[in-house]
Amino acid sequence: MQDMERALEQEIKHRKQVQQKLEQECEERIAQVQREFESVIEERTSMMNKRLEILNERVSQLNSRIHEESARIPEDIEAKSRSLGEMLQNMQNDFLNERKVSTTLMFCLLHSYVQSVIFLFRTVYHEKLSY
Repeated sequence: MQDMERALEQEIKHRKQVQQKLEQECEERIAQVQREFESVIEERTSMMNKRLEILNERVSQLNSRIHEESARIPEDIEAKSRSLGEMLQNMQNDFLNERKVSTTLMFCLLHSYVQSVIFLFRTVYHEKLSY
């Protein structure tokens, strides 16, 4: 009976050692998986932070460009308005000048025509009187 008790005690002791070794291996494996998981999370967090920095830089550049454009656009509109106003004024001046020239030319042509008619009338009338 004593042999059986000793064998049982040894078996219990052996099983406790195996159990402790198994628990230790499991804890080590859990710690290793946790370190790997934390490493992956840290790596992804770092990548996300880099992407956020890039996006923040792009947003900053875009805001800067919008600010520049919002200042430049009204100036461009005003400059184009002035330019179009000058073009319109020049066209009106050209039209008025052309009208004066055309009126003067028409007057000269009409005057020349009248002078020719008067000359012909005098010539014909003078010839009739001569007969």
